[in-house]
Amino acid sequence: MNLGDIRPYSRTALWDTKSRKELRLIGDQKASVTCLAISPDGKTLATGSWEHRGHPIQLWKVESGESLSQLGEKTGAVNALAFSPDGKWLAWAGWSWGQNFNDIHLWELATGKEIHRFTGQRGGINCLAFSPDGKLLASGAHDSTILIWDVSPAHLMNSR
Repeated sequence: MNLGDIRPYSRTALWDTKSRKELRLIGDQKASVTCLAISPDGKTLATGSWEHRGHPIQLWKVESGESLSQLGEKTGAVNALAFSPDGKWLAWAGWSWGQNFNDIHLWELATGKEIHRFTGQRGGINCLAFSPDGKLLASGAHDSTILIWDVSPAHLMNSR
């Protein structure tokens, strides 16, 4: 399976790359999909968008295309998404009205709550990636900088 075809009207197509056939359409967001990520177990798809009427992040069941939940502040944009290797967290970068492009939001998926916000990147963030052990998060920005953030539980607890 391959996720890589973002359609007009904010529907994402899931394709079988061996047969080259479309399996299903996922999603029906109100705004254009700007980024996506699939959970490590392959069961959940996160889509980010430029959303002016609702939540900019949607979670979907890959198998059925059913909407699971919405995350993020109402009205805003998402430029990058990444699931932690254990699938417990979703990191996203983007903006909400009154905030800037260089914040990284770390959400705990079980509660749907933001557990940490990282600030300090100078350029607008356009990509995120967790290390395989889930203790580090890399962010890349429009100004060609890459920062590495400590997202280990001990560090997050001490920085609150």
